[in-house]
Amino acid sequence: MMVVCMRAPTSLWLSGKEDAPRPITEDGSYDVAIVGGGIVGISVAYHLRESGLRVCVLEAGTIGSGSTGMSGGFVTPSTTFDAYELIDEWGEARGTEIYASLRTAVREIGETVRRENIACDYNVCGAFYYAAEPSHFRRLAKEAATLTRMGILATLIPPGDAALPARGMFGALRTSDDAAMDPARFVRGLAQKIGNADLFTGTRVVGIIKQGNGYALKVQGGVTVRAERVVVATNSWSLASAVAGHAVPYASCIAIASPHERFAHPAWRGELMWDTYGTYHYLRELPDGRMLIGGEDDFFGPRHDASLSPQRASHLMHTLGTLFPSTRFEYQSGWRGSLAYPLDGLPVIHSRDGVHTLVTDGLPFGWLIGRVAAERIVSGRSDYDHLYDAGRDFGMLRNVLIRAPIPAALKRLMLKIGVALYRAWYLMDESVKH
Repeated sequence: MMVVCMRAPTSLWLSGKEDAPRPITEDGSYDVAIVGGGIVGISVAYHLRESGLRVCVLEAGTIGSGSTGMSGGFVTPSTTFDAYELIDEWGEARGTEIYASLRTAVREIGETVRRENIACDYNVCGAFYYAAEPSHFRRLAKEAATLTRMGILATLIPPGDAALPARGMFGALRTSDDAAMDPARFVRGLAQKIGNADLFTGTRVVGIIKQGNGYALKVQGGVTVRAERVVVATNSWSLASAVAGHAVPYASCIAIASPHERFAHPAWRGELMWDTYGTYHYLRELPDGRMLIGGEDDFFGPRHDASLSPQRASHLMHTLGTLFPSTRFEYQSGWRGSLAYPLDGLPVIHSRDGVHTLVTDGLPFGWLIGRVAAERIVSGRSDYDHLYDAGRDFGMLRNVLIRAPIPAALKRLMLKIGVALYRAWYLMDESVKH
């Protein structure tokens, strides 16, 4: 294996493929102003398209150029949570409902790609969720039993079985509904289908001020947008003070590697892969035969720096080589994508006085929480309110942190330290294996 010198940090999905910025140049008035043009913001606008409301999207970069365009492009219910973990945390009924909502989001994304004819390399490829250590196979067995009880097809593959596609697997769980896509092309394609919304890019909102029955959004450069209702869907934390204590900002690292010869394993047909570590690695084959491997979550690096350090790139390449020791890979490029992870892992929607602030992690949850916000705007409620409202019970310790009257910056620091300690434990666990 070889890691080459670091190149300019850029996502594979972006890399100069974005449309030219179209900034707002004059004041305007709308029923709904959406701050953020990633999957969450565009999902809100898309689900409002038949509402009769006049909508605008205000994006500081280009459509899909933030967290969405820096993601791995996984469309699956299974990476953020195990189904059995949801049931252990929330109980049988609620945990099952949360997992079902994720599967619904995955299905809706696929249906939308087909219905709207969006060219985004959408591929239902299935997945291998594999045990990274021998002791982790029990966890896969528990997940398989839970999915089977839910009526979901899941095949448990024991350690040493020929059906395992990689040497570094100590058993795996195979599922069939998981998919992958180019996330930036999906969001840009979706944006083109929104007929009732004005989309402005290169338009950074620097403040939201209450005025009468609505709000004035101050845009960098002096333009003012007025709206009766506002949706903050940035994950950038610049405007999300309402949920500052509900989530922790972090970055996920991704590397693109080229094999010196294409894989020809009879047990692997391009399925997604991810492991059982607490801060897991994820892997997918790209349409051109290259490999995308991600993980190496970073909680203390610069939030807006997309550079991938040589150390993290090297470790990702090492993980890839552990799975496929007989194949030589060459590092090509890599990046860090800034994200926000809610304290309990579930989407957060905070609604107050006509401002809806949304925070989530992952493409299916992004699509889903966008729909929830749109339903709240149109009808005042959503069927998913009891699952994802910011006022839910996060558990005693999380509730204390969320509601504690301390500065948001201190809350974030405390969250980062706690998650960093959690991650350090799993890194130590992983280093013992290697």
